[in-house]
Amino acid sequence: MSVYTRIVIREWDKMHKQRKWDFNSLLMPLRNSEFFPPGKEEISGRWIMKEDAQLRDVMEGVNLRTLEDLKKEEGRIFTGIDIWRYNQLKQFVEKLTKPLRTRKEWNEFEKYLEDRGDGKHSTAKAYKALTDLDRKFKLKYIEKWEKDLGVEWEEHTQRKIYRMVHENISMREVEMNFKCLTRWYVTPVIEHKMREEKQPWCWRGCGGLGTMYHIWWECPKIHIYWAKVINQITIITGMEIGLDPEICLFHNSILSGNKYKELGILCYLNAAKNLIPKFWRKVEAPSEEDWMNRVDQIARLEKLYYIQEDRMVTYHMKWEKWEEYKVKVKKGTE
Repeated sequence: MSVYTRIVIREWDKMHKQRKWDFNSLLMPLRNSEFFPPGKEEISGRWIMKEDAQLRDVMEGVNLRTLEDLKKEEGRIFTGIDIWRYNQLKQFVEKLTKPLRTRKEWNEFEKYLEDRGDGKHSTAKAYKALTDLDRKFKLKYIEKWEKDLGVEWEEHTQRKIYRMVHENISMREVEMNFKCLTRWYVTPVIEHKMREEKQPWCWRGCGGLGTMYHIWWECPKIHIYWAKVINQITIITGMEIGLDPEICLFHNSILSGNKYKELGILCYLNAAKNLIPKFWRKVEAPSEEDWMNRVDQIARLEKLYYIQEDRMVTYHMKWEKWEEYKVKVKKGTE
C-alpha cells in the first residue's frame, strides 16, 4: 500500500475517532486501518488484492459474502491463513453497528469513494474531500465554549483564536492558554461525575454550579477580578476593550492582531487569565497585586528576548506605558 493511501486512511480513522462516528459504512477501508484491533490491521488478507479494498467488496446487501463466493472470485485455493482472516472479518462485521448506513446517510467523502475517483490523482482528491469535510465540523471544546458564550464562531474566527492562543514568547503561557481553550482543567462538575461524593459546587463559596464557564468567568469573585483588570488595562492603554469573555478568555477583539499586541493587551489579559489556574481550588480569586506581579514577570521575560534579538526599540514601544503605570501606582501607595 502506498504511503499516500495510508495517509488518507489515517485521516479517515482520525475523523471517526474525533466525531465518534460509527464504523458501519459499506465504504470503510479494509486494509491498514488504525481502527482495527492489533493483529487485524490487514483484516482482508491476501484474498482481496486491491489496496483500496472496502467493506462493500466483501458484502452482499447487509451480509458478509460466503467464503465459497470469495474463492470463486479470486480463482485460487485458499490457505489456512486466508480462512483465518475470513473468520476475523466475519467476527468484525457481526460487531458493526446495525443497520449499516445507506447511501442517503453517507457524507461527502463516502460519496466520493463510491465512484473511487476517476483514476487520475484519485488519492489526492480523496484526501482533499476528507479534509474539506473535516473543516465542516467543529471540535467538541469549541462547541461547548460557543454554547457557554451564546455565540457561533465562523471558521475565520476560530483560526484567529487559535493564532492568538499561540502568540506568546513564553511556551508556558501558550500551554496555559491552550489548556483553557481545550477545557483541560477538572472543574467541580467534572469531578462530581467522576466521583459522586465530590460536590459539584464552586469552591469559592458563591453557591453556583462549578462549570468551566462559571469558574473562569461567571463566579462573582472572579467577575470582580476581571472587572478590576479591565479597568487597569483601560487606564494603561487608553483603550476601552470591554468586559467581554470572548475578549478576556480568547482575545476575540475587533482590534487588529498587530494593534492588540503592540498595546500589550495580549500580555495583560494572558497574565490575568493564567493566574486563575494558580488559584485553583482556592476560596479567593487573584488580586490586582497578583496580576501586576504576573505582568512584570512577562515583561522581564520579553526584555531578555528583545535584548537577544537586538530589538529593544520594539520592547520600549510596547512596555513604556506599563513602566509609567507602575511608577504611578508606586507613588500612590507611598
